[in-house]
Amino acid sequence: MKILIVDDSATIRMFLKSILEPRNFQVTEAVSAEEAISLFEKNSYDLITLDIEMTGSNGYAACKKIREIEKSRNSKTITPILFITSNDTMQGRIKGFEAGTTDFITKPFTKEFLLETVQNILYPKNLLEGINVLLVEDSLPIRDIIKRIISEQGCSVIEADNGKIALDIIERDPSKIDLVLTDYYMPVMNGDELCIHVKKKLGLVNVPFIFITAVADSESIINIFKSGGSDFFIKPFVKEKLIAKLKVHIQNLLLIRANEKQMQELKILNNTKDKFFNIIAHDLRNPFSGILTITDVIETKLLKDKKEEIPELLQCNQIIKTAAKSAYGLLENLMQWAKSQTGELNIVCKNISIKEIIVEAISVINGNAFSKNITIENNVIDNDLVYADEQLIKTILRNLLTNAVKFTPHNGKVIVTAIRRDDFLEISIQDTGIGIEPENIGKIFRIDSKFSKPGTDKEKGTGLGLILCKEFVEKLGGTIWLKSEFQKGSTFTFTLPLAR
Repeated sequence: MKILIVDDSATIRMFLKSILEPRNFQVTEAVSAEEAISLFEKNSYDLITLDIEMTGSNGYAACKKIREIEKSRNSKTITPILFITSNDTMQGRIKGFEAGTTDFITKPFTKEFLLETVQNILYPKNLLEGINVLLVEDSLPIRDIIKRIISEQGCSVIEADNGKIALDIIERDPSKIDLVLTDYYMPVMNGDELCIHVKKKLGLVNVPFIFITAVADSESIINIFKSGGSDFFIKPFVKEKLIAKLKVHIQNLLLIRANEKQMQELKILNNTKDKFFNIIAHDLRNPFSGILTITDVIETKLLKDKKEEIPELLQCNQIIKTAAKSAYGLLENLMQWAKSQTGELNIVCKNISIKEIIVEAISVINGNAFSKNITIENNVIDNDLVYADEQLIKTILRNLLTNAVKFTPHNGKVIVTAIRRDDFLEISIQDTGIGIEPENIGKIFRIDSKFSKPGTDKEKGTGLGLILCKEFVEKLGGTIWLKSEFQKGSTFTFTLPLAR
């Protein structure tokens, strides 16, 4: 690819050359419009970058002369010309497009922005493909002409013959309109009135409004921009100018949308980071709570100093070891969860006995259940094998069992069952707890809801444990759901694929 750089500033030429040459572009330099025209008469180029304000002839004159040379050659291709200027105005842009430029870059600019612009010019994407344009024009012949021109560019056109009808269309479904192309003077409602309604009353500030007007007096132009208009062109119009304006404003719109999407993704990532640390604090509290409860029991027994109680103390000590081991494993699991957010989670699935894991999970939260005199009934008798990651299953069961105990009053019951259904094992954890209000059921698995409530003994939580469960269950190829009746209890059920 051959590029001609035209600029009377040696610094700018050197900067442009340093960006383009490493990308395998063949760069030729010109210090004036006259030199650029002379070079173009003898050579062909794939792209020309052209300064506007230069000693001698300016960029507009050079651009116009290059187009005349192409016309005299009967050239079938038009060389893209990229204006690079520090004085970027609407009037200047209009003058540039009239001269035949392709696009504008405003100084100062970044290397990335220049490369992206050059890439779009040399390897163009049809920016208008699939764009929905609302065309508002009371003249049917003019509407038909414009519709044909922009439809050829891939736009979908929605028509309205006055501002009131257009406003009704936008109000019904704003998401269907990417750009509005509107006449200025119309019956019922003018274009500037329509623009004010859409921008200020509906709040759709990013929707570009391009005005079509036969009157170019200063007052009308001022009203166009005061109402929120993005641009305008005067009847009769040049087809190429209309297309160029549409592309400029659609490109800006797509950049705005891309920035909004990126900002949203950054917010989600930041929230995920915060929730990760909250989850660590939330989940590590549960096993250590069990440790502290059993420690109190040991202290009471030791104070009584009865030797016959030693076997019981040994059993309590074993529970402490199990809980501490679980806490260590939990930390590793949560680190794995953090990796899952960046696609680095290493899931190792194998055939696993669900009965053994359920027994271990119950032993971890027995201390919590003991302090509230809650019975945990394990009805899992069959030694079914599932194909899953052992650490993820432990995390799922621990969270569901902890929640069941947390939201069950003293002297209540938690029941664990497992049933085969087709190629899956359906595991349920049912409690006789306080249940969930109907309006909150849809919130508990959503990361954006931040739903949380204290347990029956005022146990605090972050509302993140169930979000973790849902993510891990789905990563293992299963599903999770909830049935709950307020003040009567809840049943959380999830499925795992049976062993292969």
